[in-house]
Amino acid sequence: MHRVTQWLGCRLLLESGQAERTWVKLSAPYRSPVFDLRPHVQALLHHLGRDRLVWGSDWPWTRHENKHTYRDTYGWLNDWVRDADDRQHILDASPRALFRLGDS
Repeated sequence: MHRVTQWLGCRLLLESGQAERTWVKLSAPYRSPVFDLRPHVQALLHHLGRDRLVWGSDWPWTRHENKHTYRDTYGWLNDWVRDADDRQHILDASPRALFRLGDS
């Protein structure tokens, strides 16, 4: 049942993105019950587009303080989003658009 719930939750998230009011923060894989997040991030890129994805380190890693470094968090993003242009967009233009911080 747990896998069915995960799949339905992912499907609902992807469908909600069609309204262009959904933003997803890519962070904290250690909080996910899914081991490999790459396919999920690829689905998000495909359905929501890089404009609706933002990255966050999830610092201070509440209850995980001694397990991760900032370098780890950036490495996860590099693993999930292999295209450098998409990564740069997720790191720069997407959060600027989300928070309405000038030109994006």
